[in-house]
Amino acid sequence: MQAGEDLGGIAYRYGVTVPAILEANPGIDPYLLSVGSVLVIPPPVEKPSTSAQPQQPTPVPIQLDPPVCYLSGEGGAWCFILAHGAPDSDLENVSARLRLIGQDGTTLNEAVATALLNRFPAGEIIPLAVYLAPPLSQPFQASAELLTALPLKADDGRYLPVHVQNLRLQLTADRLSAQVNGELWLASGDAVAQTIWIVAAAYDKRGQPVGLRRLETRGALSASRGQPFSLWVYSSAGEIADVQAWAEARP
Repeated sequence: MQAGEDLGGIAYRYGVTVPAILEANPGIDPYLLSVGSVLVIPPPVEKPSTSAQPQQPTPVPIQLDPPVCYLSGEGGAWCFILAHGAPDSDLENVSARLRLIGQDGTTLNEAVATALLNRFPAGEIIPLAVYLAPPLSQPFQASAELLTALPLKADDGRYLPVHVQNLRLQLTADRLSAQVNGELWLASGDAVAQTIWIVAAAYDKRGQPVGLRRLETRGALSASRGQPFSLWVYSSAGEIADVQAWAEARP
């Protein structure tokens, strides 16, 4: 022992308990220890395992393009990340962690960017999006890492195969917004979709996403008849050059 030490401090330093030290050193008086006394230190106490806590599933590895962020008038920012779906299978719950990095390399802000559809169709490239509220420190660079991307079985009954057809785009004069019209068709079968999500993404002339919009509808969509839809999508920065749309249908 050194001057100023007691059993409590020794137990803390070696990760053991005071009773364990006393058990390993029978006959010592904890109140009459002197400098230079030699103690037997038992093995450290093992910390309780955290394996019982739910673990985050390992995401299916998919490609994420570098994020693009556009400052809003109130000082926040819309950020978009193009996510490349798996080539031969649908995914579910695709998300990414977005970080804003300052000039000194420190993280200024972070948030989770998500797809506006639960089901991510195979082979598609769909933007993930997140809005960062003001105030934001500037300047910054944005980075992204995949957070979740779960495999989806081909026969998963929670989703029905649906396609967007006859997509038509009508741009406003300033090309900062567009009306998107089209039709939804179930692929086949006797099932009827009761809940339908339609997502439209606007792109600039460089192919970068500049806007994202989701429309939720309820009705009875069957394979025998298409359902028309119409929604507006707005640009966060610059003119719109193209719009793409996807749909998700559930019984």
